[in-house]
Amino acid sequence: MHRVQPPQKKRLVVLFYNLHATNPIPQPANTSPFPWISYKSSLSRIPPASFSSKRASMALSPKTILLLAISAAILLACFDRTDAGASRFLAQLEAKNKKCRADPTVCRMPGSGGPTCCANRCVDTSTDRLHCGRCGKICKFTDSCCGGKCVDIISDKRNCGSCGQHCPQGVKCLFGMCQYA
Repeated sequence: MHRVQPPQKKRLVVLFYNLHATNPIPQPANTSPFPWISYKSSLSRIPPASFSSKRASMALSPKTILLLAISAAILLACFDRTDAGASRFLAQLEAKNKKCRADPTVCRMPGSGGPTCCANRCVDTSTDRLHCGRCGKICKFTDSCCGGKCVDIISDKRNCGSCGQHCPQGVKCLFGMCQYA
């Protein structure tokens, strides 16, 4: 009994067509300019025992080894081993969201919301309008917290438009701008 083989499909020909058109070096028939792509073989034609043979060996080129080494170095740089393998970026995010009621020292960690624990949150009382100057002191809707004091940055000549923006002597602050008019 003679078995009829289905016609071979050429894979990835369309994807690399433009690369062939710009390649001045002629390629032998049924070969690929890329060593990892073969037009002749498919996984269905590989015998099961061939994965241990030389034909299917997984030898790595020096370029591949270098690429793997660089990738591994980048991945290792993103992780901090001091916190049970957690990412250092996640540790900073955790410090912002960590509750401080049980441990107020959390607020002194890098990346926390501020050095003071108010309402179980780390805040900076010099800039937080819900805890301006001390815990629980809320600024009016139109005010901002500058240096721990509630100020109207629309009309305050010492904080005109933003905290610390001083208007010159004799000049008023209107609509958050010095010398408006």
